[in-house]
Amino acid sequence: MKFCEISKQFGITAKKIRYYESVGLLPKPPREQKGYREYDTSHVESLKFVHRARALCFSLKDIAKLLNL
Repeated sequence: MKFCEISKQFGITAKKIRYYESVGLLPKPPREQKGYREYDTSHVESLKFVHRARALCFSLKDIAKLLNL
């Protein structure tokens, strides 16, 4: 799945997805030959979890702890 598809599907800005990757909440996806990020189902599931946890007012620090369990 492409970056723009995920952004549209969840209503999350590309900037926010990149931020979640940079702080380690989302695993960095592999890149295609052209340099585009290619997300698989595990990336999508992680983003769903982070997105839902943020909607429930969990802090990024708490989400990171939950992901490490």
